[in-house]
This record gives sequence, structure tokens and C-alpha cells, in this order.
Amino acid sequence: MYETYKDTCYLEIFIIHADSVLNQRDNIRGVADYRGLSLPAWRHTDPPEETNPLILGGKFFHVAVDTGNISYPYAWFAQIIRSDPHLSIYESKANVYVQAAKDAVGVHDDEWQESGEEGYYIYRKGSPYWCDGVGVPFNQNLGLARTMLKIFQATGDTEYIDRVVKIANHFKNNLTLSTDRYVWNYWWGDGYNGWVESQQVSANTPSYKGYKKIEDFRHGAVDVDFAIMAYQAGLVFSGDDIQLFANTLEKNLIRNDGGVNEFVDGKSPDGLSGAYNVLIGMWLRYHKLAPELPAITCEKVCNLKTAGAPVLLVVAYLNWAGREGEIKLINSSNAVVVVDE
Repeated sequence: MYETYKDTCYLEIFIIHADSVLNQRDNIRGVADYRGLSLPAWRHTDPPEETNPLILGGKFFHVAVDTGNISYPYAWFAQIIRSDPHLSIYESKANVYVQAAKDAVGVHDDEWQESGEEGYYIYRKGSPYWCDGVGVPFNQNLGLARTMLKIFQATGDTEYIDRVVKIANHFKNNLTLSTDRYVWNYWWGDGYNGWVESQQVSANTPSYKGYKKIEDFRHGAVDVDFAIMAYQAGLVFSGDDIQLFANTLEKNLIRNDGGVNEFVDGKSPDGLSGAYNVLIGMWLRYHKLAPELPAITCEKVCNLKTAGAPVLLVVAYLNWAGREGEIKLINSSNAVVVVDE
């Protein structure tokens, strides 16, 4: 919202929330993970095994997707502040926040794997998760990559850009070109293909048949969001790649009736409720290449009576896209009201 309106009230509100979340880090609260380590991140747990057989005993651990989602806004804030001399009043906060993002990402350093020009994170072998030792799904890998790209843009630290490029290569090399659009799976490698006990992939799940599903548009929004960010930074993805992602959006996800298909291959076998449809707005960085998307998203937002955090992010994207002229957006003192042209 600040990038859209250049109103520092949004930065001030962000700081209130951001400071509160920093105070919930494990090392501040004095709590530990399953190894007894109290780290500068936010531990995760799930119901005990008797209610969820995929989780081992309700122990605490750190998940790449959580760390990526929480640390990304801190690095983004720092990048905004350091790119504009007029915002020097916020420099001290930017310093704190970018360091917090670095510290959080660093919690997963021992989960980092490289193979040639590609790189990815795994679920730490021996961690209390059902697929320990397995590479994380694309959205989790790319979520951390978004944070690291913003850290690099805020600091110039090349150690982060090296990982960003390798993650981008890994994702691009796993894309399938389907006529004039990209299609990809939710998972890759062992997560997609499965494994047998003799491979000793996972300590917690000796064998698994694989999760053979196409990426859904909600998790895929993180994937394509990273791709266009990388393109804008001159990394790995070309303008042609971005057009192919936009074609996926226009030709596979957006239906003629204004509905949304669930998977990036254009299928929606289980149907999709209207409450989820609105999250197609998470693809709004592609609004110039998919001109119908802002109006479709706007209509879905206006039909909602309540909005959680993901929908509020969609509203922010709508405001940003609206400044480009696709739709008219009115910013009131108490809320952002989205109005059809």
C-alpha cells in the first residue's frame, strides 16, 4: 500500500505489527525447538500423532514456508526504505528488520542443498515432520527466495543472490511448456515421485508413493510472484517466461464465466468455493499481461462480507494495479474501497 500511495501511514502501521511479531520469535520468548535450540524464528507445531498421523508427537520445529512468509515483509520494508533517501527517518527500523530477516533465513542454512546450478531447501533430516529429508515444495522454496532477493536488494549481500539464482534455476528447470503456457507440479523429486525404504530418504516415513498433483493457483501465486520479481531483477527468467506464466493465468485459470480453475493445468476436479476464488488476486503482478484479472478480482472482493489477511493482501494488490489505470480505486481514511470503473 505504501508503494501504491507513498503515504507513510502504511509504514507506521506496518512497524506496529512488525515489532509485535518480532517479539514472538523463539529466542525472545525463551522457547525452544525439538533440539532444545531457541532460535530467531517462529517455531511450528501441529496436533499430536493420535489426531494427525503425519506429525510426530506435536514437537516444535521450523518450517521453510513459515519463515519465508513471515520474514519477507521485513526484507521488503528494508528494501523500500533504503531505495528512497526521503525515508531515512526509518533507517534504524530497516536495519533491525533486514537483520531479523537474515537471522530467520539463517535458521534453515543446514537445510540448504545444491546440485550444479540449482539449489533448494529440504525438511531437515530427523526433524519431527513426516517427510523429513525431502526437498520442500516449490512454493516453500520460492517463498524463502523472495525474502533473500529483497535482502540482497536492501543490502547488496551477494551470498543471498547466489541462492536466489540457484532456486530460480531449479524452478525453471522443472517447468513444463504446454503449447503457449507453463504447467508445473506442486512438488518435485522425491516429494513427487515417492521413495522406498532402501533409499533411506526419510527417517519418519520409510516409504511413500509420492504426491502427484499439479500446482494449485493459491500456492502457485508464490511461485509466479517470485518469477516476475526475479525477471524484474534481471535474474534467470525472461520476458518470454513471464508471458508464458500470464498465459497460464489467462487460459488455464480464469474461466469464461469469471470463475477460477483450481490447478495451473486448467482443471478443477473438486470444484472451488467463492471464498477461495478471490485469492486469484495474488497473481496481480501480471495485471498488464492479463487485463481481465483486476476487474475479475475486484468483483470477487466486493462480494465478500469479511476479509482475513490473505484477502487484505489481495486488496492491496488491487490498489497497486488500479494505479496503473485498469480499475478505479478509492482510498478512504478507514479502509480501502475498491470500486468498479
